[in-house]
Amino acid sequence: MEYGSIKTYIEEVWLLPYLSIGGNRETFWHLTPREIMIDFKAHRNRVNEQLQLAWINGFYVKQAIQSSVMICALADKRAINNMPKYPDMPKTEEKEEMNEIQIEAKRQSLIAKMNLWTRANNKRFEKDKKEV
Repeated sequence: MEYGSIKTYIEEVWLLPYLSIGGNRETFWHLTPREIMIDFKAHRNRVNEQLQLAWINGFYVKQAIQSSVMICALADKRAINNMPKYPDMPKTEEKEEMNEIQIEAKRQSLIAKMNLWTRANNKRFEKDKKEV
């Protein structure tokens, strides 16, 4: 994905996701990328915990309804065998964590892109300066 400037890159890749997890702008600009990643991981852990609690709550409700239906249907054995199966506990998708080599490669790639962008803009600036 191409970004027109480093500012656009930071806003799209870091700031918007950070705001979407409940962070605020003032705090964002004082954090390091490592601290921001910790906040993302903590948010992912909270969401996973909420999903598990919702699943457990639904399982309890299902058990309560099933026991009520079984009491009402004691005379009909077929009703007990036709009880719907409760879905398995949700499994959340976790992004693969990058190791140090992958992080360094990504960092070097971004530095190279930023250098190319800087050189291109400097050439354009010099050209515009000569024309004036």
